[in-house]
Amino acid sequence: MSRATRFIWKTFRQQNDATQRKHVTKIDFFLDIMEDGIAYSSDNDIHLSATYLGTTTSAPPRVLVASEIYHEMTHVWQWNGGGATPLGLIEGIADFIRMKAGYESTSSPVRLGEGDRGTKDTVLQPGFLGIAMV
Repeated sequence: MSRATRFIWKTFRQQNDATQRKHVTKIDFFLDIMEDGIAYSSDNDIHLSATYLGTTTSAPPRVLVASEIYHEMTHVWQWNGGGATPLGLIEGIADFIRMKAGYESTSSPVRLGEGDRGTKDTVLQPGFLGIAMV
């Protein structure tokens, strides 16, 4: 999680200035039995589905965990405009960070540099952001 944090700060260009970052002193990680969903974050808590890890064969569990940690850690560190930022953009940024770190999205077939204007839906956001941040 510390590697993901450093990567996120660097990508957000906040690695050298703690005043630009959210003040987070502790992040808790939970492995839960969840019937729906893969992972979610709430405040500074990250929840990952043990059910998903035990049933999916899309990648080794170690890779799936790392992929979700990068995505959910982004939510811990990103600002959301006081709740006014569109959900598609918030999720798109988290998927962009995951993909920039070298992990494929569990829900999006788009790769960095692909995609559209970024306004159609969250699947296109990471690819659009990859173009916009070049």
